[in-house]
Amino acid sequence: MQDSGFTCSYCREGARGRLTFAASTIAGGGQGMADRFRTIVDIDAGFAEASALAETVLDWLVATQVVESEPTDRVYFSDSGYPPGTAASRVVEWAADTIAPYSMVTNGLVIHTGREVFGYYREDGFPDAAICPACHTMTPRADSEAGSASEFWKLFEVDGLAGWFAGDDAAGVPCPACGERIRLVEWRWAGHALAFGCLGFTFWNWPPLRPEFLAEFAERLDGHRTIVVAGVF
Repeated sequence: MQDSGFTCSYCREGARGRLTFAASTIAGGGQGMADRFRTIVDIDAGFAEASALAETVLDWLVATQVVESEPTDRVYFSDSGYPPGTAASRVVEWAADTIAPYSMVTNGLVIHTGREVFGYYREDGFPDAAICPACHTMTPRADSEAGSASEFWKLFEVDGLAGWFAGDDAAGVPCPACGERIRLVEWRWAGHALAFGCLGFTFWNWPPLRPEFLAEFAERLDGHRTIVVAGVF
């Protein structure tokens, strides 16, 4: 497997195993006409280990019947994905006898390995501001007075984005407020669900995932930190 560089997954439109929830536009999983996604992004996984971790998690999900072993084409942005298994209702916040979430045409798990941008965002590609996870200061992407990209964002693109997509898992930039150097994958975003990572698990049209399932999911990823990105396609 080679590092192919930038891939956009959705362009159309604390301790061990800590979880962070990005901004979400979802009210209830799989309801209505819109297709909804929930992606668990491993922000600690490097490119080299992503495939092995993906296989470990998939084996666990199949063994516990959360997903089926035979993939189908009922997903977006991938040739195939794994449909819900007989135990899928046990890991979501939904009544066990409810079949509606799993009856939609688009439904299943897609596993992404490689450097990707995960989440729902606007046509211009990124939210209005980045949030430092260390001091929680919000830094605008644009300079309102100059009407152009801020100096921070210019540095972010050169030292953060470009470096990470070129293969540097540790690429990052210092926070303008506190000075701490923050890895690209650790920045948070204002108003939009967005995450960078080399490994992501997208559940199409599933209800919200139970906290205990998310905690065990992180454990299966060697206790890595994860972010749950959710949105509507």
